[in-house]
Amino acid sequence: MRILLSLFLTLLLCPSADAEPLLVDNVNVVDVGGNRVLRDRRVLVDGGVIVSVDAASTGTSPEGITAIDGRGGYLLPGLADMHVHLEYFDDPDMLWLFLANGVTLVRQMDGRPYLLEWRERIRRDELPGPEIVTAGPIVDGEPPVDPEYAAAGNKVRARRIVEQQHRDGYDFIKVYHGLKPAALNAVLETAADKGIPVAGHVPFRVGLERVLEGSRLASVEHLDGYDDLVQPLDSPMLEGWNWRKMIMAVPLDERRLDRVARMTAESGVWNTPTLVVKDWRWLRPEDLEQHRQREELAFLPDAIVDAWDPARWTDGRGQLYRSFGAAEFADIEQGFINNQRIVSALHKHGAGLLAGTDTPNPYIVPGFSLHRELEHLVGAGLTPAEALATSTTNVARYLGRERDTGCIAPGCRANLILVASNPLEDIRNLRTLRAVLLGQRWIPHDELQVQLESLR
Repeated sequence: MRILLSLFLTLLLCPSADAEPLLVDNVNVVDVGGNRVLRDRRVLVDGGVIVSVDAASTGTSPEGITAIDGRGGYLLPGLADMHVHLEYFDDPDMLWLFLANGVTLVRQMDGRPYLLEWRERIRRDELPGPEIVTAGPIVDGEPPVDPEYAAAGNKVRARRIVEQQHRDGYDFIKVYHGLKPAALNAVLETAADKGIPVAGHVPFRVGLERVLEGSRLASVEHLDGYDDLVQPLDSPMLEGWNWRKMIMAVPLDERRLDRVARMTAESGVWNTPTLVVKDWRWLRPEDLEQHRQREELAFLPDAIVDAWDPARWTDGRGQLYRSFGAAEFADIEQGFINNQRIVSALHKHGAGLLAGTDTPNPYIVPGFSLHRELEHLVGAGLTPAEALATSTTNVARYLGRERDTGCIAPGCRANLILVASNPLEDIRNLRTLRAVLLGQRWIPHDELQVQLESLR
């Protein structure tokens, strides 16, 4: 029954090549970059591209145009989640979790061949889903942390991996902790030659300072590498491994924090902080049951939700979690505050920030968790408009696509969302989603809910 329903809705919602132009009338257009609302507008879309943005109409719509009454809602660019892991899902119906939360673009951080197929089907309007920008399989050192990662134990192997991923059609290269400096340099040089960016974790043997000074990554994920550069020079945690460094539960030196934030801004390296993971990765036992009752967990495969249960963790992570007491959980909470302080410093100096969630880490549900991430960014001191930019206009800048992405103007892609209340007043108003526009495909809230229910 679920398969038939999905097929029916796919046929219903995927427009034909000769679909009529679409007029979204009586809306307030949210200008994210200008931190303002353009009231009483109508937006004409043809061929999946915005044709015009004019004053709202007072008469009937022209013939041959499908008109939709926006009922005074707020129209804004679709949201982007810039750090996801779709490789944990083999059912493309899961992409509806993103659409149902207004997410129209995702950056996939560990690619697979079948995800390239999903990307192309979405581009051809054969599969409803957010636009996918995908890395190839993660490039790690030798041996890799995960057997599915690409092992680049030397410069020759690193070059071959990048060349192969470029031939395969991946959009960027994702690097991991185990790369040696020479291998990372080979990755960066080969990727630059092929014209594709490199993003990811800061290799342990390289360090963030060297990345900011020259071994350029397009973006650093999870505030990786900042732990050592923000501590006082006499901190007992400055050298060696300590689990508290993973969560930023370290002493902070404000002058060193200011210095590295300024360095980051000057380097042009972006950051995807993924604060929501730092909030929910290590939950107190008394909070776990509350999170297990969250309604959106019902939309996920049982295997994923079961894997989030700490009682099932048999690796070192499980041993560590079971050793925690009140003091350790207090450290975890302080680490989250420290992460927000780092984000605040980066923002103060103008460093580029992107919204990402690292879904499906424990309790990080696709789509739903992005709203929590944006709220955390506001908690770090960004205004609602600035937080919204990390998921719209900043994404366009990062991808070099300011003219067609994250905008509502003639020539922009019509990947838009309609919400009931103004998100510039309160970022939580993004949760009042009324509809999603994917090119020429208008998907109202009721139809999004039907698709969500089919996932149960």
